[in-house]
Amino acid sequence: MTPPTSGEGPVTPRRLLAMTPLYPPHVGGLESHAEEFDRRLALQDIHITVFTPLTKSGGASREQSARNITIYRYPAIELIPNYHLPKFWSRGFRQQWRQLAARPVDLVMSRTRFFFSGILAFSYARWHATPWLHVEHGSDFVHLNNRLTSLVAKLYDYTLGRLVLRKADWVVANSKASAQFVKKLSGRTDVTVIYRGLDHSAIAAIRPAPRSIKAITITYAGRLIDGKGVADLLAAAGA
Repeated sequence: MTPPTSGEGPVTPRRLLAMTPLYPPHVGGLESHAEEFDRRLALQDIHITVFTPLTKSGGASREQSARNITIYRYPAIELIPNYHLPKFWSRGFRQQWRQLAARPVDLVMSRTRFFFSGILAFSYARWHATPWLHVEHGSDFVHLNNRLTSLVAKLYDYTLGRLVLRKADWVVANSKASAQFVKKLSGRTDVTVIYRGLDHSAIAAIRPAPRSIKAITITYAGRLIDGKGVADLLAAAGA
C-alpha cells in the first residue's frame, strides 16, 4: 500500500490513531519517545488520538493532554511487568473501542511488535481499511528473568509479533539493529531506519559545569538502566 496521494504528491495524514503500549505518566524510553513524537506532530496541526493501557502509574481514562492530543486509557491487566492485556470483556474497554470508531483517522500507528497494542492496531486497520504504520523499537527477543516466560515471549514473537511485522503497510525501525531484527523475524527488507532525535534547544540551555581544560569529558545520552552499560563505562573509567 502506498501513502495517500493527491494530484500534487503525497498527502500528510491529519488524523492519527496511536496504539501505544505504554504512555506517560508511566516512565520509560518508549513512553517518552511516543509522547515526544506526538507533541511534535500536534504542533503541525495533526490531531492525535492515543489508545493506551490504564496502568498503576495513573492517568485519566480520557484526557486532553495537549492541543490536538486526546488520550484514551483502556482497562487492562498486567500479566507480567510492563505487559498489559486489554480487558476485552469489560464494559469500559468496549465503550472506548466504540468511541475510537466514531473518530475517523487517516493512519493508525503501533510500536514494538511484542506488545498486544500491535494486534489492536492490526484489528483496527483491517476493520476500518486504514493504512497502518508500525514503529519497531526492539532489536532482539525479549529476555526475562524466568525461563518459562522468556520462552512464551519468544513464541509470541514467532506468531503474533511476526504477524504484526508482516501485515503492517510500513515498518520504521529506530536503529539498524532493529531493522536487522525485523528482517530476521519477518523477512521484510523494506524497513526505513529513523533514529530518535534530541532536543538541541534543551541541551543548549544546560549551564556547563566548571572543569579543567585538561579534563576528558565523556557524554552519555540515554536511560540509566543496566542494559545501557553505563555502570560498565564508569567501572572501566575508574580502573
